[in-house]
Amino acid sequence: MKNLITSFFAVMLLCLSACSNDDDNQLDAQAKLPNKRWAITELKIETFLGESDAYADFEDCEKDNYFEFRENGVLIVDEGATKCSSDDPQQTQGTWSVQGNVMTISGLNLGLPSNTVKLNITELTDASLRGTFKEDYQGVPVSGKLAMRAQ
Repeated sequence: MKNLITSFFAVMLLCLSACSNDDDNQLDAQAKLPNKRWAITELKIETFLGESDAYADFEDCEKDNYFEFRENGVLIVDEGATKCSSDDPQQTQGTWSVQGNVMTISGLNLGLPSNTVKLNITELTDASLRGTFKEDYQGVPVSGKLAMRAQ
């Protein structure tokens, strides 16, 4: 789980994007994200070396992990049915919020330089969440996209 969470949040940490003033998007996120289990379905990263499919590198025990965006701003990351290591906790807790089109996730100790990450939401429906990012990470320009689906 640590690899999956670290990969997910490392990508999100790289995100720094423009914020929309559209309050409807914020309300949509607050209505559509909670009360569901969200699984990563795509995670692509592009650097000066080219594009890589990070999701393809996930182990099966990572692909069954899911995220719960609870109504009170609590984010739960769950190992799912199979754990990669019996020592991993079943769940990890952080917080989430949406301002315009930018989702901010905080409070998860992932071994990264920051425990706050941002994702520019490009699509949000009852069944899917897509976002993009573009940032410099330790001096290296990185961009990419993330997709999740509701289970």
